[in-house]
Amino acid sequence: MDEDEDVVDSSWSIPPPLPARSAPPAASEPALPASESALSPSRAALSASRSAPLSGQPWSGTALPASRSAPRSGQPWSDAEYQQILDAARAGERDIGAIARQLGRAPNPTMAKAKQLLPLAQRGVPFDRVLPLLSEYQEKPDYDWRQVMLEQPPPRPIVNPPALTGLRGVGREDLLLLGYAVGVAADALTEDLVTRMGDELERRGLLTDVERYRTERLLRRPGSELTWSEATTEARLWLRRAFPEEYRRSWRWNEYDWEPL
Repeated sequence: MDEDEDVVDSSWSIPPPLPARSAPPAASEPALPASESALSPSRAALSASRSAPLSGQPWSGTALPASRSAPRSGQPWSDAEYQQILDAARAGERDIGAIARQLGRAPNPTMAKAKQLLPLAQRGVPFDRVLPLLSEYQEKPDYDWRQVMLEQPPPRPIVNPPALTGLRGVGREDLLLLGYAVGVAADALTEDLVTRMGDELERRGLLTDVERYRTERLLRRPGSELTWSEATTEARLWLRRAFPEEYRRSWRWNEYDWEPL
């Protein structure tokens, strides 16, 4: 074989062409199923289960239309219907779905009405205890279902926080300024007032804010030549003199100086 001739690899071949895409459905053909019967079995079962009646009996897998399964749905409830629920419970019926079918009602509203026939303290019981409890309460001579249905939960209490008076009713910004004023005039005020102000400043964590405010006042004083460090030290000493007990409780002494706790 000549060296210039091409060598063909017999193991390689041209892949077959891709299959042509199917044409879209014609306009006359429905793109989606027109009824539940055209759905997949799992989706059809899920859709039917949503409308299935609440019953203790095995479910056949099909639900009747609302107009046939609950012809009295949406109509006012009568005393005769309430009495029918009570009579069924006393007779030993434990299937709320069967009672609902006898009344021509949907099961969930029937269960809600059955709970209203219980005293207020018993209305939160599980569903399977409603009918047995109705049977038990009817054996009590003082049970009057008409009176029981009038029971309503008490309204939620209205909680009004107590109005704060004195120093506790003063806002933080105002208390800061008042605390600084009390510290400046501490010698002219009563010891009780200074102590109460110091306690409130300590309770709200404002002692360091008062010190910082004093520092800024010292730096802004006309003709002041203090550095920030010098003004801070002087403000700290002033705060210690103005509120000695509160200062001692809120600060601790290290090897070199007082520091906040």
